[in-house]
Amino acid sequence: MVKPNVNMTVNQMKSYIREKKINHPDVRLGMKKADMIKGLKKAGHWDTSVQKTFSKAQQKKIDARIKKSSKNFLEQIKKK
Repeated sequence: MVKPNVNMTVNQMKSYIREKKINHPDVRLGMKKADMIKGLKKAGHWDTSVQKTFSKAQQKKIDARIKKSSKNFLEQIKKK
């Protein structure tokens, strides 16, 4: 199984912990996602080479937000 990364869900991280039988005080199955990520990083079981991927809907929202903010920025420049 691949090391946990930013694109994994909590359940996928838990199954990784169970499969690898990670015995580390900072990594427990009952943790919240942020705490689990910190513990996995501390234990050396975190993959930093993977970048965050977005769904098509999320990407559309991001693009619309960027487009709107750049449009507002350009309007402010024209006013000056």
